Amino acid sequence: LKIPLFHGTLAQAAQAKRPILAPGPPSDLTTGLHRYLLPTRSTLAVPLIADDRVHGVLTLGSSVAGQFDPDHAWFVGLLTEKLARTVAGGREVQKL
Repeated sequence: LKIPLFHGTLAQAAQAKRPILAPGPPSDLTTGLHRYLLPTRSTLAVPLIADDRVHGVLTLGSSVAGQFDPDHAWFVGLLTEKLARTVAGGREVQKL
């Protein structure tokens, strides 16, 4: 799924290159895909960064308001470091 990065939660995370904690669903997904998901009352968006380049944004949502905190953002950030390198490596293989 490709999303234009002009505004919204995912765009903020990608442009700032840091996790974003937000109330409600990611504003980038309020149409389309989001209508099929459970009501989202809190969102954590973490950019996938490898070699100082954003390769995507991992987005977690919860039906519980205020579910995510800075500790969650830190922990998910650790996981996304490896995921970002994997995504970047996969893109390099695709170029071959």
